[in-house]
Amino acid sequence: MVASEVLSFEADVLATGVTRCAIEMASNETTTLQPIFLAGEDVEGEYSFVVTSVSNGGRSVTRQANRFFAGRVHGPTVTLGTGAHIEAGFEVTDAHGVALCSIEVSHPANHLVQRSTSHSGGMHG
Repeated sequence: MVASEVLSFEADVLATGVTRCAIEMASNETTTLQPIFLAGEDVEGEYSFVVTSVSNGGRSVTRQANRFFAGRVHGPTVTLGTGAHIEAGFEVTDAHGVALCSIEVSHPANHLVQRSTSHSGGMHG
């Protein structure tokens, strides 16, 4: 068994009350991507996590979206084979539709790079 390498791509500017917004990638025989969002327990809203994979075998798009409660998104994962070009995006909005965080990363040829991050808004009660 090969030890897993884990890379974490953190949002560099967070909305008021948000403590973490990131995409983590673990890689060994497969590549697993996971979005993480942590904020105060009173925060609720919606998230969207989209992963696109392009390889010799074709193109695959996985979309996960759902509501979250108690200020936490941590759990949905996407697992892919290695060797594909991967793009991932994670967006979180509060219950009023205000953006709390947004991050995109790109993984060409086994080298993950953070393409862009943007954050806006604050928390509304």
